[in-house]
Amino acid sequence: MSDTYTTKATPAQKAAFKAAFDFKPPFADIVCNLQSSLDEEVWFDDSDWDPAFNWGEDADAVWQAIAEDADELTALRPRNANDLAQQRMSGLIARAIRSQSLVEIDDVLARSAWCLDAAKRLCTPEVHYLLAEAHECLDRMVCLAGAQIAEEEASALPWSHSLAA
Repeated sequence: MSDTYTTKATPAQKAAFKAAFDFKPPFADIVCNLQSSLDEEVWFDDSDWDPAFNWGEDADAVWQAIAEDADELTALRPRNANDLAQQRMSGLIARAIRSQSLVEIDDVLARSAWCLDAAKRLCTPEVHYLLAEAHECLDRMVCLAGAQIAEEEASALPWSHSLAA
């Protein structure tokens, strides 16, 4: 007689397994893509590569893709506090990518800090870690945007042309 048993997952078990992974892996992918895109932008800005290799047009498409992924996750219905926190942070990521001013992106950063603080009490440590990484990315976005705006404003100053010459 054999001691081997085979089990088959019922449709309800399959649905529960699928539903358990609606949020965390896609959100982790969004955070990962956000981090790598920020690293790529910083790396290119700090390098002395020829401007012909500028990936500006491709970067816009990458940022839009990240925003669309975040919007898709925002459209899902949350089932618990973990899902709700990831849904809110996804919406903030999409809003930050589409922001047009430093004031707007600063507001997104403040809201993400609030979301992170609430997640500390309500979410699992794994989800809190992902939210903290997302908040760190948003903070880097604010720093990059502030540096770009400061650089543009500095080049508009009358004495900046004499210093460049």
